[in-house]
Amino acid sequence: YVGNFSVRRKAHENDVFESIYKLQKKKLPGNKPFRFRINNPHLSFKESMEPDTTFRYVPLFDFSFSV
Repeated sequence: YVGNFSVRRKAHENDVFESIYKLQKKKLPGNKPFRFRINNPHLSFKESMEPDTTFRYVPLFDFSFSV
C-alpha cells in the first residue's frame, strides 16, 4: 500500500506530527512496519517517530508512505 500526503500551507510542526502519527497508528495489513519518505528536502526532522518528534515550519510539506 502506498499513499501520499501534502500540506500546501505553512504547516505547524504539531499538525505535521499528528498527521504522521495517526497514519503510523492505523491498522496495517499483517502488522507491517510504517515507513515514510520526506519529499521536501528543506524539511528537517528527527529520525525517531517518538512523541518528541519535531518539524520546522515549511510552506510545503509533502511525503509518501508505504507498508
